[in-house]
Amino acid sequence: MKKTLLALLLTASLFAGDFEKGLKAAQSGDFKTAYTIWKPLADKGNADAQDALGQLYAGGLGVTQDPEKAMAWYRAAVKQGHVNAQLNLALLLAQLGHLDEAFSWYKKNADIGNPIAQYNVGLFYMNGWSVKKDIAKAAAWYTASAKQGYAPAQLNLGYLYGSGTGVKQDYKEAFKWYRAAAEAGIPQAQYNVGLYYRNGWGVKKDITQALKWYTLAAERGDAIAQFNLGVMHDKGEEIEQNLTKAREWYTLSAQQGFADAAHNLAMIYLKGKGVKSDPEAGVRWLRIAAEKGNAVAQNDLGFCYEHGNGVNQNKTEALKYYREAAERGYPQAKFNLALMYDDGNGVEQNFAKAMKWYEAAAQQGHEMALMNLGYMYYTGRGMQPDPEKAYELWMIGAKQGSSKMQENIDILCRRYPLVCHQ
Repeated sequence: MKKTLLALLLTASLFAGDFEKGLKAAQSGDFKTAYTIWKPLADKGNADAQDALGQLYAGGLGVTQDPEKAMAWYRAAVKQGHVNAQLNLALLLAQLGHLDEAFSWYKKNADIGNPIAQYNVGLFYMNGWSVKKDIAKAAAWYTASAKQGYAPAQLNLGYLYGSGTGVKQDYKEAFKWYRAAAEAGIPQAQYNVGLYYRNGWGVKKDITQALKWYTLAAERGDAIAQFNLGVMHDKGEEIEQNLTKAREWYTLSAQQGFADAAHNLAMIYLKGKGVKSDPEAGVRWLRIAAEKGNAVAQNDLGFCYEHGNGVNQNKTEALKYYREAAERGYPQAKFNLALMYDDGNGVEQNFAKAMKWYEAAAQQGHEMALMNLGYMYYTGRGMQPDPEKAYELWMIGAKQGSSKMQENIDILCRRYPLVCHQ
């Protein structure tokens, strides 16, 4: 906040005399002295001082934070045509939720070419704040801002071209704007430049460049870049495998709450990849990922509870986490949940529920779920045997190349030859 305010203070149009003394005090962090110098000037109608006081009150710098006083000083400066105060007033109004008036001031400032205002007008159109949502207009305003070198607009413009949102999808154009924002030091843009190099989107594929830009973003704290560096070092497919670096990058990302990184870090400890096996640490990271809704982690945590790996065995907890993952659509969790009901493992045996979850997993292509579902029909678990249905299900798997289901079909056909010759 302080850096932003000081940057805005530097845009003041008059820097002579006492106002400049106040500016130097503010730049050194002595906001109380700055206030003492600027207050008499503002009372006498100096628009720069009025704008500056507004910023002090808005940020609570040298004075008690007071948005209403900030707004009053901004308005005083705006009445005198102070352009920077228009922008600051818009920023404050937006923060306070007065979006209609905020948009009005942003638009006035944008119309005279202020790139920050142009970017914010684009945001309003992008999100439909106080105006009708219009992605094409958002793109136009982002472009106006981006061409003046405003990095956040360049970042958003890269997203629009990359996703084909409001503009024709154009990876080269997306890369151009991401690269511009990346060179300005925006971590998210640096990550995206790395992503484009890694996949060859709009630029020749170059893993060395991808690694470079991922690293720049990761060192600036971008959790997704940290995660991807972890994956690259973990798998060792694009670069030389380095499990120590994988663990380090996963840890940094996971510490920021990135669930996928927490899950992968858990697997490193559970499997002892490049480190001594530590199931308890693995479970701790699984729990963090699971609590953030990561379905794979929820399933794996359920498995740990079911088998007592890194935690005291608890079938009730296993069922809970399998269910959470299953309800999020993860097919392996649906299969595991079906198994528990099918076998009566930690829960009352219930063939109807087992069938429900086998069917759900099978519909997502889970081979073993399809196999077991067919077996329920074949043997009549919880129902009358239905070899025709079993044959139908196993044929699906056989056509997909499952030798095991083809073996089951052969057994079924020897027992029920008429089913196989209809």
